[in-house]
Amino acid sequence: MHLQTAVEWFRQVATEHLTSILLCILTLAVIGAVFILRWWLRRRWHALLQESASENFHLGDPADLTTQDQEALACLKQMRREVFHAPESQLSIAFESLFQRSQDVVRRIARIYHPDKEEPEYQASLEGLLQLTQRVTARLQAIAGYGPFRVLASRRLAHYRSLYRTYQSVQESPLVQGLRKHKRIYKVARLLWNLRNIKNPFYWLGKELSQEGYFLMLRWFHIALVNQVGKEAIRLYSSRPFIHDEERDLALACLKVLHECRQSGRLDAGSLERWVVFVCGLPVLDANSKLRLIRGACSGDLPPDVEKEDFRTSRGKKWYQKGMEMVPRKDSE
Repeated sequence: MHLQTAVEWFRQVATEHLTSILLCILTLAVIGAVFILRWWLRRRWHALLQESASENFHLGDPADLTTQDQEALACLKQMRREVFHAPESQLSIAFESLFQRSQDVVRRIARIYHPDKEEPEYQASLEGLLQLTQRVTARLQAIAGYGPFRVLASRRLAHYRSLYRTYQSVQESPLVQGLRKHKRIYKVARLLWNLRNIKNPFYWLGKELSQEGYFLMLRWFHIALVNQVGKEAIRLYSSRPFIHDEERDLALACLKVLHECRQSGRLDAGSLERWVVFVCGLPVLDANSKLRLIRGACSGDLPPDVEKEDFRTSRGKKWYQKGMEMVPRKDSE
């Protein structure tokens, strides 16, 4: 009897509130899917961030490193770790925030190479500082045009500033601050607010993805900024031509491809044109390095012992193989 009454009541509720029930089911499904996606993204992105923050740069043969070089590399790694553990309130995409962080990186690296100077960052030439800015800008532009970073790069800064001000005003409001002092009451208040939106699946989807995705991408962008500025600062103040095995290997791949084509007699006007296209399409290398490679190829001024040099990274080998498939003149030609 009671079972029949319950079934009839359920049918009546399902008939009268079918839309609400479907929205609740959809919301629960979205919450479950977003929870799984959030867990996977956090795990994946934090692993990538951890890898980026712990990445080691190489200035060449470790035996040739000076004490200052070792200290600069350790300092750069520490700065990346600081960004990795920085609170979200310190992460901003505004120009002032990015400029201040870049300036701090340059000063800390310069202080290592010129500890006796009051303003060590001014021990570089204007030309060197301009080249540093140019190379960092080129790398960050490439990062901003890659995958999810396009979402950040395509929006106006005023949009993020408005969102941050709204977020800050809510978090600093007396009501929220008062609730934060009582953790249990704060959790209950958040639960009630979430229940208010239980029938709105788009609220949950936007809430979770915007919070997780935005701050993870922003943190990754700041780590990339510290990476590039720190790397170029070490290049500038240590006067080394290459500071990363990847850069060295990409340049070596270009030289090896050209040398191999010349040695085998498969270098003609078409091959040289394809080689220039290959060089221009290389990532990581800045425009000046590419220009020097092309100028050296045109003038014949290339290192004599290119074939004796070995690659230090797998990426250099892959680009060399790609160049050998793309550049040499085919027998059918």
